[in-house]
Amino acid sequence: MNQRVDRQAGTAQGLVLSVASTMSVMGAVVMAPLLPSLHAHFAATPGVDFLVPMALTVPSLCVALLAPIIGVAADRIGRRRAYLIALLFYVLCGTAPLYLNTLPQILVSRVGVGIAEAIIMVCSTTLLGDYFTGSERVKWLSAQSAIASVSGVVFIMLGGVLGRDNWRIPFAMYALSVVLFAATLLWTWEPAPRERDAPQTQRFPWGSLLSIGVLTVIGSLLFYLIPVQMGAVLAGHGVTSPASIGALISIASIAIPVGAVLFRLMALRMRLDAIVCLPFLLMGVGLIALGRTGGPTMDVVAASVHQLGGGFVLPVLLTMALQRLPFELRGRGTGIWMCGFFLGQFISAPVAIGAMKAAGGVGISLGWLGGVSLAVCVMLVVAAIPRARREGWGVVPNTTPGQ
Repeated sequence: MNQRVDRQAGTAQGLVLSVASTMSVMGAVVMAPLLPSLHAHFAATPGVDFLVPMALTVPSLCVALLAPIIGVAADRIGRRRAYLIALLFYVLCGTAPLYLNTLPQILVSRVGVGIAEAIIMVCSTTLLGDYFTGSERVKWLSAQSAIASVSGVVFIMLGGVLGRDNWRIPFAMYALSVVLFAATLLWTWEPAPRERDAPQTQRFPWGSLLSIGVLTVIGSLLFYLIPVQMGAVLAGHGVTSPASIGALISIASIAIPVGAVLFRLMALRMRLDAIVCLPFLLMGVGLIALGRTGGPTMDVVAASVHQLGGGFVLPVLLTMALQRLPFELRGRGTGIWMCGFFLGQFISAPVAIGAMKAAGGVGISLGWLGGVSLAVCVMLVVAAIPRARREGWGVVPNTTPGQ
């Protein structure tokens, strides 16, 4: 174990673990273009109207429910071992619809995908926190967010193209995790705690981590409003073609990796508690503008402002969480953060639909939700002012606590 402490992680380890975020993206978006085909193929199945959408969303629910438990297990049995097993399980369950013949069987396989995703996301992110500190950790957590956002655009396009003639073919894409398994096997190792991470008594930072968890649920909910509501906004402006809607959402999504890069640049110069308000400002302004636009061009501009904040919000909150977690508690802390993130993703659609019904229209509801985002921004600014008066807004440095 002592030899592992001295091993130095670099670009190979950072890339392998950052790319793991594409597994959760693949689980969500590859299937999205296939829903009409699945519905038509299994039209005679009782409950098809419920089972088909559930097959899309159940992996996110599994991650939200299981991530804290998996985090505890990762702290006890090791991150890398569980991660490698999960990658193989992901292949098995993800490719299962290639040969399964009933919709309930496919739904069970999607539960398996969700279990594998939970292990992959918790363990890969925890390993990033183990391998890297300071500015390097900021770099790879922002890379994780950027890679995930770019892969989402690629996967949803591939899913639509490959599924034109046969809805089963896109599920073969899940076999790509075999490549990630091989790379992980070659270039990673089971980490051990650095000396400063191993005090005699470890106390879990429940107070600060729960507050970050609440912010993560809100941030994730707001982040996923664009894929949930953009179609309705564009339809109101005369854009009804699924291909056109998908293309315009993809254009706006280019701002997500830009937001991740913006986070990295700002985090090297300012404390995290001083900049965490910025993504909520951007998402709030973007949502309010989206609810008031008059045409597709301005829809994309407003959505891009929102997505810029979306690319910023996830890495800043995850970095804040990892700062507070010593080695022995990092797995369970990451699990709690992942629970908040995927819970926000899962409830984004019902919250958006509920707000739209209460407001009587999509535009007004987006204004309401944008107002919530701005209110969170104001609260974060107010919370940061006392420390800023004492120490200023700059790095003190802000990337070493809890590492």
